[in-house]
Amino acid sequence: MYKYLINDNAVKRFKQIIYMLSNYTYSKYAINKGYNDDVKLITPYYFELVSNPVEEKTGYWVFEDCKVELNSMYFNFSSSGPIPPEPINYWKEVYADDKPFNTVDNKYYFVVWRGDKNDDWKIIKFNNNEVNIIIDNFKNYELEKYDLPLLGNDLYIKNKSGIRYESWKDDTKNNYFKAVYRWNNNSEPNTPIIDPKTGQITDWNLKQQSKVKNKRQWN
Repeated sequence: MYKYLINDNAVKRFKQIIYMLSNYTYSKYAINKGYNDDVKLITPYYFELVSNPVEEKTGYWVFEDCKVELNSMYFNFSSSGPIPPEPINYWKEVYADDKPFNTVDNKYYFVVWRGDKNDDWKIIKFNNNEVNIIIDNFKNYELEKYDLPLLGNDLYIKNKSGIRYESWKDDTKNNYFKAVYRWNNNSEPNTPIIDPKTGQITDWNLKQQSKVKNKRQWN
């Protein structure tokens, strides 16, 4: 039955990988070593061998390590090429003393909060597009952004009786408000993921963001 697997696509792919990683330098499947220069014209980019092999005997070369470089006839991956711009970080942690909610700025904010000191932390997103906003409800607690006379606009936690018993500004020990973040862009971001026990962000959930590097090497 094994002879029928010779032409199986999975077997062919496996053989190509073995050839590519082989210590022998000459193979039609091998990482580009200058023998198959047509690949430089056909493909938009390719791996080019930059480490030098050691000839153990005539016609037989062995690599102590194999280092390749991403290269292209059409794109400049070299360090002498144009330097791509630094990725823009739209996230900014804001603080109660800055009074960010005195202005309706139509920005997205994220509040890491809890209604009781023994509760787990949770994160909620809201758009700061109105003066007074009910942001979240959890158990018997309500998180709101509210403009109180003489005090300005702040974040408050109310209990089931409707009493505002804690504000962001007065929570100096971070028992109820772990952190507040603003998204400084007009788009709507994904909600980060937090550790409910610590309130720390474990994943910014930036699926729309990519990292750009000018040159890459693999060992």
